[in-house]
Amino acid sequence: MLSLAEKKEFLHSIELFASLKEEELLRLALAAREVFVPAQTVVFEENSPGDALYIIVYGKVRVYHNDIELIVCQRGDVLGEIAVVDRGARSASACTLVDSLLLKISYDVFHEILVQDLHAMFAVFKLLGLRLRRNAEIFERQHQELLRAYEQIKATKDRLAEENINLRHQLKQTPLFKDIIGTDEKLVKILSMVEKVAPTPVPVIIRGESGTGKELIARSIHYGSLRADQPFITVNCGAIPEDLLESELFGHERGAFTGAVSPRVGKFEAANHGTLFLDEIGDMSLNLQVKLLRALQFGEIQRVGSNHTAIVDVRIIAATHKDLKQMIVERTFREDLYYRLNVITLELPSLRERKGDIPLLLNYFIEKFNKELDKQVEGIEPAAQECLLTYKYPGNIRELENIIKRAMVLTKGSIIKLDTLPPELQQGKRSVQESSIPETYRDLKNAKEMAKRMAMCEVEKAFLRYLLGITRGNVTEASRRAGVNRTFLYKLLARNQLDVEQFK
Repeated sequence: MLSLAEKKEFLHSIELFASLKEEELLRLALAAREVFVPAQTVVFEENSPGDALYIIVYGKVRVYHNDIELIVCQRGDVLGEIAVVDRGARSASACTLVDSLLLKISYDVFHEILVQDLHAMFAVFKLLGLRLRRNAEIFERQHQELLRAYEQIKATKDRLAEENINLRHQLKQTPLFKDIIGTDEKLVKILSMVEKVAPTPVPVIIRGESGTGKELIARSIHYGSLRADQPFITVNCGAIPEDLLESELFGHERGAFTGAVSPRVGKFEAANHGTLFLDEIGDMSLNLQVKLLRALQFGEIQRVGSNHTAIVDVRIIAATHKDLKQMIVERTFREDLYYRLNVITLELPSLRERKGDIPLLLNYFIEKFNKELDKQVEGIEPAAQECLLTYKYPGNIRELENIIKRAMVLTKGSIIKLDTLPPELQQGKRSVQESSIPETYRDLKNAKEMAKRMAMCEVEKAFLRYLLGITRGNVTEASRRAGVNRTFLYKLLARNQLDVEQFK
């Protein structure tokens, strides 16, 4: 608390009251009321009546207009003096930044002093003029800053729009099955089905073991559809806890649950007009299945903690490694949701069922990781290749990819050797491996076909490497030497995942 003498001395130090006579200064000190205002507390609001002015004894007060900071006032600064002249509406708001002590002088006291002392009135109006000019300068400075910010935002928006156009153009030029490698009959049938299904709006279920490429197929469906330039959003239903999955899918409002400090857009809204890929849908709870069914039937969703219904236009592609029909029998998957989703079902074969594609996949991954790891690997030694061709691959293509990546990281030369493969593959190598012995006549036919494809692939690739090597990557000269046209040679290069640039 300030004593009367301290108040009087403090007020005399303020420019606004420096010219007051002794008795008026004393009367002002008696009338000034001390107000303690905690941090982050509003002192007055914009458009409120100018019923008093405030002087800061200690602390900091932020003055702002439309959430734009005008000035931060400290000890000795006066707040609200302009509005208090005519009791008009305040032009800005004020809020303490830290605990502050203010002296509050009412409109009535302030005006009584001005009426009785012309010198004081002159000083006040002189000071008000200075304050108005200062405020005008502040507004002009902030106006210029806003203009610069607007120009930066506009330039960024224009750049992003141009990048978006370029990306969409590149998307249209990208082959639909660019990263799907193989010529197996089952795979070819699936890709043929994808080409037919993609342009339609129908939902699709993709079934297959982990690592068989379910997301790649889902992306191919999306990018072959009329929604190709709209979002493709993925959600792994098995990787998100049940209590968070609803918020992930449908979004939430602020305060919907502990930790929901701000509203959040869900994946359905993010995928509006595009495609939502629900991976491992068999892991979704029955409670969420009901809400998913409603979204599919009516295109309606509600954020967690909201009563507002939002309309969305989303194509659903679901994937699972589980038997959904058996889950219906076990009452862990809703029958009505299954039939809503099951317009088209694609069954992806495991890598064990398409071993004839392994040589193509090996070549593809070697080329891929040569670029990614800056390597010069050219092939695989026979012992290592035998292991790779006879292994069962419980993790399918994803496991094969990781095996090759590991081997190439450990490979020092240009050939992948047996000792760079994981121990479980090395231990499984025998002169005649059990896993390589066909168990049925059908397995025997598949084994023969695999061996034939592998041999053809290796011979073809060796031929192309030799041809491009002696011509230093000159496709015209290479096609002349080979006695084939350039178009056919390009097809051979694409099939074997060979890049002409690496031979130049």
